Order: sequence, then structure tokens, then C-alpha cells
Amino acid sequence: MLTSERLKSLAQNAGFEPHTDFDCNEFDLCVVSLPYDADERFEPFNAKTSQFDKAFARHSKLLRDAAMMLSDEGLLFIYGLPAHLAASGVALADLLTFRYCIAIRTATTGKADELRPEHTGLLLLSKPNAPINKIRVPHAVCRACGDTLKDWGGKAHLMNPAGVALSDVWMDFIVDRTDRMPAEVFERILQLAKRESRKRLLLLTPERERVTIYQDVLHFEPFNPLSLTKRETQKEQGISNTLLNQLHKGKCLDILKTIPSQSIDLAFADPPFNLMKDYNGYADELAVKEYIGWCKRWLVEYMRVLKPGGALVILNLPKWALHISDFLCRQRDIYLQNWIVWNALPEPKGVLMPAHYGLLYFTKGKRAARFNYCSMEQGWQPFDEAVFPPDRVDVCKRRSCIRKRRASASLWRGELTDIWHDIHRDRRAGRRATTIQGHPCPTPEALIDRLIRLTTNPGDVVLDAFAGVGTTALVAGRLGRNFICIEQDEKYISTAERRIIERKQPLQKPAKRRKQKIAKSHLQLELKRLSVLLDRLPTQADIEQFSDYKLEAFNQVFTSWGEALKAAKIQLQKNSQQSFNQIESLTLCRIEEERTFASRP
Repeated sequence: MLTSERLKSLAQNAGFEPHTDFDCNEFDLCVVSLPYDADERFEPFNAKTSQFDKAFARHSKLLRDAAMMLSDEGLLFIYGLPAHLAASGVALADLLTFRYCIAIRTATTGKADELRPEHTGLLLLSKPNAPINKIRVPHAVCRACGDTLKDWGGKAHLMNPAGVALSDVWMDFIVDRTDRMPAEVFERILQLAKRESRKRLLLLTPERERVTIYQDVLHFEPFNPLSLTKRETQKEQGISNTLLNQLHKGKCLDILKTIPSQSIDLAFADPPFNLMKDYNGYADELAVKEYIGWCKRWLVEYMRVLKPGGALVILNLPKWALHISDFLCRQRDIYLQNWIVWNALPEPKGVLMPAHYGLLYFTKGKRAARFNYCSMEQGWQPFDEAVFPPDRVDVCKRRSCIRKRRASASLWRGELTDIWHDIHRDRRAGRRATTIQGHPCPTPEALIDRLIRLTTNPGDVVLDAFAGVGTTALVAGRLGRNFICIEQDEKYISTAERRIIERKQPLQKPAKRRKQKIAKSHLQLELKRLSVLLDRLPTQADIEQFSDYKLEAFNQVFTSWGEALKAAKIQLQKNSQQSFNQIESLTLCRIEEERTFASRP
């Protein structure tokens, strides 16, 4: 475990002036390590039944003081357990801008009836528009075949030789669960933050006994809609046939109120993410408080209809998952089992590529009524409804490699943890994907399948109040579960019904697609060749003058000229780096020659 003195030394080597107390008026970078016990991650979390509320009330003043002392380019990093980070993010939401909730792999062991808690978080908040450095890490290599983990599928010419851009799910190292601030994490924080304008660093590792010196503390008690209702123990009720196995058209709150209390085994929600997507009948551009308030209203209904021991799973962006997690963790009888990280990169953008989607897994009561997973560590025997261990994180998805791994005597499977790396977003049409076109972000069937298998048995009831194009209904029916799905868009309802009907029909062989006369990779390589020839990015006029291909061919294949130039940009970066290395080498040789000449008598 790193000591404060060692952390100071690392910061000084990176060009920062480290401080461990508020002895300056302003800081450019603040790094906080929240106190927690090493075994705390293995227990279900509820703020009301743990000592967290009192401890957090004591050190929330410390966090807010640090936030208010940040400079205009200030960054604040908070390292700790996901549930603790949620409370910290909500407490600082009025002072700083949310940037990223980074997931870091942690070496842990598993227990029966739960996912191995591998996720430790690093919350990044900042002053508005504070710059962050872009980092590239080496391309990961498959442990089995030695090729890159990512299958470029004939697009290896687009692979940047400097490495892959860093995302907000750090899979390239594993940290010790007992270490309050691992060296790998701290050094990467310094890389992200290092700039000439940033010098003063505040390092806070608030132990429980240290933060008690603050007497005037701020206590954040969020509004609880449940406190307005009479709290009575409600009996489990049956569901009428008019609700079961139906796609209900209407607003989610209206139909949720018709569902009997304590009647649902799995309540799943993949609501709109407030990203200004084009939904019919819903404005996906609400103010922050309005969006969070809307989420709390349907969450209250979700908690009401959930059976004791039932599962509540919410999919959302980390920015909103912080608020949802903090709200639910403060409710009676609702426990956070895992903040599952769905590592699913939709498209490369931003300084850190946004791969982290939060899957909040709660139960009504401390323990789940069912958890169907065949853990290798626990020696469970597989059965039909169980989720099996996935492939290891360090092996690729190439068919040839999979065949060799299956044929070998080595074990290439790993435990299912709370970082899911093996399920990817649907990016292109499958055999029947014409039925789901038009929806901004359909949920993959593999994700829904895993959640239903883990948390329910055949005959149980699954609820989805944001059904979209009916993926939950489709998977639940296939697995023998009952479902109640709600959707307000008539177009999506008809699409969902069509998907369910088509699923029951035999598959038809898809029509063969006509091959393009000119392959996309050939055009990219042509632009790469011209960039070397011209020593700059080629323009469309250059295509007419120097290329054997017509400009029309490029316009048919690429949606924009910027997309077409991707391979050419990588080539220019490589040439620029080679030129820099040559100049640097010549300069060093000249300096050495001058020193040798000056030393002669």
C-alpha cells in the first residue's frame, strides 16, 4: 500500500506541488481517497442500515471545501466504492461538473449467490470546460492466440500504432482491493491532469478519525416521496390475466399504478438517457432536476410492485446512475448488490471513450430470492436456467481462436464479475433487424437474457416499463417467464408485436447482398498512399488529379470526407513521429560532437 509520502514523491516527479492540508487558497488538482473497509464491498449496501450516513456527513464538508478551492481549470478525482461515489457525486453536483465515472478492475474473490465485486470506481468532477489529456494505451493482446484482442476484421490499416484511446473502463491492469490509492491509478490521474497551468495538488485520504475535526458539517438528505405515504406492510397480490404477457400502450406511471403491490420478480428499466434522442411522444431533453425527479417517480412504483427478494435492475449512464443509486440506497428495504459495469463502447468520442454503462442491481431485502449462476469457484453444477461463466477477459472473439480454445485442455473461462465485457451493443442489422430500425438505442438480447436468467425462474414475472421494440418481452417469452411491458409509442408497439410473431416463424434465408465494386479498405489505402505522396491530407480535388479511383466511389462508400481520411490521418501521425525521432536523434548527435570538440585541448 502506498503511503502519503510515496504519493507526494510521485506527484513531485510529475511536476506537481503536493499538499495534504488546506494551506493554500487555491488548488489545480485534488485527489481524494474515500475510507472504506476491504471487505465492505462484499456486503449489500443500504445507507440507512449501515454507518455510512454518519461517516459521510462528517467528511462531506471536506469534499465541498476542496471543491470550492479548485481553480478555473481544476479537476477533482475521488477513488472508492461505487455506492460511496454515488453519494459524493450527488453532494457535489451543485458545485462541479460531472465528467466521468471510471471503472477499475480489482483483485477479489467471489461468494455464493452473488457476482464477484470487481468494480472499484474513480469519479472525475471538474470546473466547467476544464481540459483533460488524451491518453493511449498499448493494444491488448489475446492470451490464447497472441493477436490483438480487438478483431479488426480486415481493417488493421486503421489501427493506430500508438495504441488505443483510453476509455472510462480501465481493463489494462488490476489493483489490490486493500489499497486506498493504488500506484497505477494515481500515476494515470497525474497523466490525465498534467499541464503547465496546473501545479498545486491537494491529496486527501480522509480517515474516519481525521474528519471528525469538522463540526459544522453539511448533511444531504434527499427528498423521499415514500415518506409522504402511509407505510404499511403490503401483502403479495396476484396479477390479472389482462396484465400478464401483454404489450401495454400508455405512459409508464399510469399503467404501473394498476399493477398489484409485491407481484413482480424482476423489475427492469432501460429509460431514456436524456441525450436528446428522437423518441416519439417524449422530450428527451429535460433539465437535470426535472429528469431526476421523473426517474424518482417511476422508481417509487417499481419498489412498490417488487416482491420481497425480487430484483430491481436499472440501466443508465453513470451521470444519472449516481443519482439513482444514491436515492435507492436511502430507501427502506432496498439494497445495492452490485454496480455492474457494462463495458460497451458505442462509438469513439470524447477525451476518454465512453464505454461505461451502469447496470444498478438492487434487491428488495438484503438477499436475493434467487440467483442462478454456475460459479466455478463454488463448484456449482450447471443446470438449464443458469448463467455460465463467460470467456476470460484476456481472450479474443475470433472464431478460429475460439475453436482452438474449446479443443484444448486448458480452461479459458473466467468468473462472472460486476464488469461485463463480453456483451456488445447491436451495431448493425441481423437477419431480422429491419424490425428494430428506427429505435435510437435498442437493448441487446444477450444482456436481457443474462439478467432474466440470473434473477428469475420459469413462471416468474418480469416488468419493463420502457419496452421500446419489445426485447424484454421477446426474451422473457422465449425463457418461459411471464412479462408486463409498457410502451407509449404506437410505432414501437407494432414493431415489438411483429418481432414476437416473426420469432415464432421459421427463419428464412436472407437475400444475398450485392458486393461493392470497390472495397472500402482499397479506398482507405488509396487515401493513405496519397497522404504519403503529398505529405498532407488529400482533398477531393486531389482525388480527381492523382487517384485512379473516381470521387463518386468515395462518396458512395463513406458518409463524410472525415471518415474517409481516418487511415490517412494515422499515417501522417506515424510519419510525423518518425520525423521527430530523426530530428531528435540528429540533434543529440550534434550536441555530442560539440561537447567532444570543446573538450579537446
